[in-house]
Amino acid sequence: MDPLSNEGLSLRKKSGSSPAPRTYRKYSPQDKERFFEAKERLGTGVAAARELGFTPSTCRMWTKDDGRAPGTSYTAEHKDEFFVLLDRLNSVSAAAKALGINTQTAFNWSYSLAALERKPKAAMTARQLALEPKRAPFLDALERGATSVLPPATPASKPPRD
Repeated sequence: MDPLSNEGLSLRKKSGSSPAPRTYRKYSPQDKERFFEAKERLGTGVAAARELGFTPSTCRMWTKDDGRAPGTSYTAEHKDEFFVLLDRLNSVSAAAKALGINTQTAFNWSYSLAALERKPKAAMTARQLALEPKRAPFLDALERGATSVLPPATPASKPPRD
């Protein structure tokens, strides 16, 4: 065989050698119960999965299964219960977490009923105020595809050599 030829050289495995079939772990109802006990104690599903040596993605599926089909809307009773708890706890996040309601959904409910006011936009700093008139031309130049918004450089004159 010619030492410079690539014949017979391959990075692929030879045919006939297939990878070992993937094995999946079967979790018992007791495993699932142990996971939820650990999650309650440790506070997060990831920490519980690590402690027990369970697959995090499987544990994530268990925690997402709250009895509702994906895309199912919350009922009026869920919403009412949330607002009662919100009045008592005075925290949207805490009330949502206590009831197992998506936090963003709870904030949206609060904003829509004006139970919670959105934080006003902060006042502009002196620097932002100074740069504001230059913003529109800058964005226009970028939109036109300019790579620089600086004026073209002029060649510097060189001092005469002695």
